[in-house]
Amino acid sequence: VLFRSSYIDSPLHDSMRKLRAMYATFLAATDASAKADAELSIEALDIAFTLPGHDDILLCKDGDVRTVHVDNITEYLSLVSMAMCYGTVSPQIDSFIKGFTDVVPIAALRLLSGKEISQMVCGADAADEPLWDEAVFKSILQPDHGYTNESKQVLWLVKLVGATFTPAQQRQFLEFCTGCPRVPIGGITQIGKIRVVYKEPSTLTASTTSANAEGSTTAVANASTSTTTDADSTLVSVNTCFLYLKVPAYSSMEVLSQKLLLSITGSEGFDFS
Repeated sequence: VLFRSSYIDSPLHDSMRKLRAMYATFLAATDASAKADAELSIEALDIAFTLPGHDDILLCKDGDVRTVHVDNITEYLSLVSMAMCYGTVSPQIDSFIKGFTDVVPIAALRLLSGKEISQMVCGADAADEPLWDEAVFKSILQPDHGYTNESKQVLWLVKLVGATFTPAQQRQFLEFCTGCPRVPIGGITQIGKIRVVYKEPSTLTASTTSANAEGSTTAVANASTSTTTDADSTLVSVNTCFLYLKVPAYSSMEVLSQKLLLSITGSEGFDFS
């Protein structure tokens, strides 16, 4: 069974699925010619028994000179799965287990199911349920450094994220602010306050060139620059470690929605879970 590598390495996941599909074509071939063609198509890939993208990591003895063919393709797929899910991360897993059991004895974990342990470590994961309503979301915001509870940008933020966002968008917002898309045990209030602070707008520089007496627009002496600041051209940003959400003084809720969605969907940080 192929590992759920879409959580680990999506391009590798797709490559392994295509390779398995090629092997399925070989198995399904009913005549000798089709079977030979399918076999050759696998061998033509010239895949060594190394971790894809890491030729220095051998999946087996002499893996750098051993190639994949129809007789060993299932072994190769299994070794890639093991390497990605365990082999290459086993030192980190072992260290995590050691540290975790220093805090929580193994005997105590036997009282919990795997799902319950996952919720304790990673938080709840009900993907289709809203993480909060408008009132709860408002309760975890703390306007500061330029904003108050009555600032229109804060009121728009509460309405937008608290009542308008889908559950998926709420998770993206939560991950953007905290590094984790899951709500901790005890609910969203357990993360503490998210400070909403004023963000200085971006400075835009424009160059203009005026014509000289002869009509030329290339004279350096006639070139000039101007600078302007525009909050509506500035994206929302965040200081994840200290839960500082930096919001420019947007001119409307529509602009806030556009810029916030661009920020939370167009950035990629780290997932603490």
